[in-house]
Parts: sequence; C-alpha cells; structure tokens
Amino acid sequence: MVSGQKVVDQMVEAGVSTPEGCRIIGYAKFDILRGRTAAKFFDNDNPTFLYNPHFDPHMSSWFDYGADILEYFYQNADRFNLIFAPHVMLFFKKVHISPEYRVTRKRPDIDPKYYDAPNIRIDVDSARLFDMSYTLSADVYIGDVSSQVYEFLYRPRACFFIDTHSAPSSGATPEYDFWNNGPVARTAKQLLPLLPDHAEIAAQYRNAQEQRMAYTADQSDPRPASERGAEAIIHFVEGLHSVVPA
Repeated sequence: MVSGQKVVDQMVEAGVSTPEGCRIIGYAKFDILRGRTAAKFFDNDNPTFLYNPHFDPHMSSWFDYGADILEYFYQNADRFNLIFAPHVMLFFKKVHISPEYRVTRKRPDIDPKYYDAPNIRIDVDSARLFDMSYTLSADVYIGDVSSQVYEFLYRPRACFFIDTHSAPSSGATPEYDFWNNGPVARTAKQLLPLLPDHAEIAAQYRNAQEQRMAYTADQSDPRPASERGAEAIIHFVEGLHSVVPA
C-alpha cells in the first residue's frame, strides 16, 4: 500500500514489487488533517514563512545560511513572520557527521535575540515538528532537502529551496525532483531578495506543484487513506480465499 504512483514506479524500477502488487491509498499522514483548521501563531496578518532545514551537514542550509535567514526576518518584523522548525535531529546534537559524504561540522547555535522577536517562532523539539501544525499554517516554505515539503504542499503554496552542495551547472535538471516546486538558490544572498515575490512565485509554480503532488500523494479518492487501505486489505484477503482450495 503506497501513497502514489511515484512510489509504485520506484518499487517496480527497483525490482521490489510489480504494479499488480501495489495499491495506491494516498498519504496516510494526511488523515490527521481532515476537519482540522490552521493554527494562528502570530498576532498579525502578515505572511508566515516556514524555514525547515535538514540536519545533514553536507546538504543542510543551516550551517552556512541559517543565521542570515533568521536575521532577515528579524530585520523585517513589520512585514513577515517566521516559524523556524528544523528537522528534529538538527538540534538533537551539537556535532553532525555525514558518513556518506565524509563531512563533519559543528552546528551553529541560535542567537538568543531571535527568541524574543515577536514575529519569529523557534521550535526545535516539540510535537508540532511532526503533526503538520506548521506546514498547515505557513504561507511560504523555505527548505533544502527535506521531504517535509510534500506535507506543506498538501495545499499548493510558494516554496523556495537552497542548494548548498550540488555542482554548479547552468540549465541542469535539479538534483531532487521536489526542487521543481519552486526557485532554487545557492546562497542566502540569492534567496532573500526573492522572498517578497512569494505570491507571484506561488502562482508561477502552482501547476507543477499540483502535478507532482498528484503523482506523489494521490488525493483523487476523497476517502481517507486509512479507509482506502482497509479496502485494499479486504480485497487482498478475499483474493486469497478465492484461490485457496476448500
């Protein structure tokens, strides 16, 4: 039982399953969003950005550009809100090692002044990092390599990405398919001037986002994934009974 056709294609390509051995039921985690409204985290109506960096020191934007991003929102308190909600592992330890890429880096801490900013919410370890509170509530997403962007794209909205590790190549296909959901910058200096245009960016990438979400997390059936999954299990068991001799 898989979330969408993309997972079916990946499993078939890897030799894990056949198309007949898969059932698309949608993304199970979206079930907790049914009937739920977005929480309001700030006492204003300014656009709220979600910054969600990864923990891997080779791919994460936090190590080199996190402070620049927080400072931008600190300096623009009258225009924008920021929820800083990184991958939970980022602040779980001080030194991060990427065995695959042979990179070791010490994690930068957060300047205390940002905790006191009325337009910045910092959360590095609460349950809200997992229950989609922030991806449901934010208006704009800023990330690097986290697949959490697909939870944000439950509803199409503006996305921005920071590529800190790919080899520069003009016109090259993005290293990750989800980087096609919004502009990709290589530094904070490139990223920050783009952020005020988030409404135009959302409109520009809406079709691409809808197509990728339909391929990744199927929502063509209005029923919850749990119900679709239960039905798939029933059909599978009934199929077994139909071929087992009495």
